[in-house]
Amino acid sequence: MKINKQSLQGKWVEYKPGVKFKIRPYSLFAVNIKPNVQDGDEIESAKSMFGMFDYSVMDWEGVFDENDEKLECTTENKQMFYEYVQDLAVWIFEQARNIRDEVVIPEEEVKN
Repeated sequence: MKINKQSLQGKWVEYKPGVKFKIRPYSLFAVNIKPNVQDGDEIESAKSMFGMFDYSVMDWEGVFDENDEKLECTTENKQMFYEYVQDLAVWIFEQARNIRDEVVIPEEEVKN
């Protein structure tokens, strides 16, 4: 088995022209996910989901506020995106899963 360590360092992915995010794959262990959340634990589930988002988004480029000031990649700003720009959050999770799929190099590629 071979591991693609470079994919763990994050990958720049274009979201829209001029807007890029550096995304890394998430690990259930790295972000303290509780995959079997029971009924009534929606708040814990939401915290776990944001933890995955926060962990996965390492940096961004081309993101500005209403005054055209560069918006820094902070946990607070990530929280704003996570809560109010749902299509971006879905896209981030999708990209993080895609990058996660690149971590383990398939056996057929190892033999070649």
